[in-house]
Amino acid sequence: MSNAKRTLVAVFIVLVVVTVSVLLGWNPLSAFSGVERDRYDRARGGGGVVEEAAKEEEAPAEEVREEPREEREVVEARLERSATSSAYPEEWTNSIGMKFRLIPAGSFMMGAVPGDDGADSDESPRHRVEITKPFYIGAYEVTQEQWQRVMGNNPSYFKGSNLPVEQVSWNDAVSFCEKLSRMDGERYRLPTEAEWEYAARGGIEGKKYVWGDQSMPIVNGLKQANVADVSAKRKYSDLTIFAGYDDGFTETSPVGSFAPNGYGLYDMAGNVWEWCSDWYNSGYYGTTATLRDPKGPEQGEVRVLRGGSWFGVPWYLRSSYRLRNTPDNRSGSIGFRILRDVK
Repeated sequence: MSNAKRTLVAVFIVLVVVTVSVLLGWNPLSAFSGVERDRYDRARGGGGVVEEAAKEEEAPAEEVREEPREEREVVEARLERSATSSAYPEEWTNSIGMKFRLIPAGSFMMGAVPGDDGADSDESPRHRVEITKPFYIGAYEVTQEQWQRVMGNNPSYFKGSNLPVEQVSWNDAVSFCEKLSRMDGERYRLPTEAEWEYAARGGIEGKKYVWGDQSMPIVNGLKQANVADVSAKRKYSDLTIFAGYDDGFTETSPVGSFAPNGYGLYDMAGNVWEWCSDWYNSGYYGTTATLRDPKGPEQGEVRVLRGGSWFGVPWYLRSSYRLRNTPDNRSGSIGFRILRDVK
């Protein structure tokens, strides 16, 4: 057979195959492997099966449900905290033996949590606060022994070296910070209200109390705080208490007697109220905008206290509750803890 005839036969066979394929719905390219198909397409100037497959794999990503904004913000805040914490030791002890815990920079939602319907108006609206620098804060409330070493006296009503110092005014607490700073060569101060709440929440968002949402301060069988309880009511009969709860202390308890929070801080709820540096203003946090390192109003008549006390009813123990008092006020239920700026 001549070459011309062979060519005509080949062309005829191809035409027959293509015609049959179309009639039967069979794609002759489907028998090719992915690589072979890709080569075929590229030879024709197409994008190739590899690129088409990549596009098909990318398509479902557009349909993935996005996390709620608040959940994303919590994750982002935790990533921020973990990134800054590695640059400094988690715990630091000063020259008189006071232990401090590192609180990394980050952000959190400040104010009354959703569902806390009985919150005061000055705890809302809930808003995001950015803490741009890490800081050290006392793992414990300032004790009477520590106060004695710095100030040379002990004003406390309930005496005990490892009990929190009380009967100290805001002015007294500031004087302690100033004197200790001179002694130690560090810069100590009271925490701002925002720093206090950020530290108290222990890296956990959206809970009424340091220990969770339940009013009873017991978690996994462990008592969480020294609050108004059965023991206190035996002595103070008109006291409103956490019904059915007995922490074993009538008044103040030795610091660190209960479980710490997520940052390793003790007594962030109960034992003694803690002074913050801020002047109090009921409308200062009346915004939903993000605040960066807020320091409170520039002036006022009363200062802020946080955390509740051994005398505190459940209402006062919530992490967002804001008490206020004059800077010269002293009480057997008022103490403080201090903060050290990171250099």
